[in-house]
Amino acid sequence: MGLWINYHLKIPYIPLRNDTTVTVNVHFTVQPDGKLTDITIQQPGFRNLDKAVIDAFTAMPTWKPGYLGERAVPVRFSLPLALHLGNTLRKPYDVPTPEVTTMPQFNGGGKALAYFIRKNLKYPAEARAAGIAGAITVEFTVLYNGVVANAFTTGNAVGYGLEEEAIRIVEKMPRWKPAVLDGKPITAKHKILIRFELPK
Repeated sequence: MGLWINYHLKIPYIPLRNDTTVTVNVHFTVQPDGKLTDITIQQPGFRNLDKAVIDAFTAMPTWKPGYLGERAVPVRFSLPLALHLGNTLRKPYDVPTPEVTTMPQFNGGGKALAYFIRKNLKYPAEARAAGIAGAITVEFTVLYNGVVANAFTTGNAVGYGLEEEAIRIVEKMPRWKPAVLDGKPITAKHKILIRFELPK
C-alpha cells in the first residue's frame, strides 16, 4: 500500500519556508466487498493536502476484507501517513541590509499596523474548527518605493491555513515608508509577527 500511495498521491502546492514532514491521520472503513468508504482526516491540517489524501484513498484498489468467523464484516482503520513537504515558497531578493538610517515603517506606525492586521485578518476556518492558534513570522522586502514584495514565512510550519493567511495579509498591505540610508530611500528586508488568537 505504501508504494501505491507514493506513486498515486499528488502532493499539492503548499507554501512552506522550510522542508517539513507532516503526519496525516486517515480514518476509513474497509467494507465486506473490499471497498474503502467513510474516508476522513482526523485533526485536519493543510486543506488541499487532506483533500489529495482522501482522493488517493478513494481511488485505491479494493482491500482484502476483515472476517468475523467465516463472514466478511466492515472494519474501521486508522492509518497515519508521514508525508515530506519540500520548501516551496519563493525566496526573497538577495537584498543587502546595511546600517540604515531609518528602518521601513508602516504608514501611521505600529498602532496603525496592528489595526490593519486586525481589520483584514480572516481566521482560517480549519484552524478555528481544530482550535489552533499561533504566531506566524512573515519576512518580506520593502522596495525603495515602499512596495511590499516577496513575503514568506519563517520558522516551523503551523499549518491549518495560518501561513497562507499571514502571507495574504502582508501582500495586501499598502505602501510602506521605505528604509533610508544617507537621506535616500533604499530597498531593505523587514519582518513582522502576526498572531492568531482564537475568539473567546
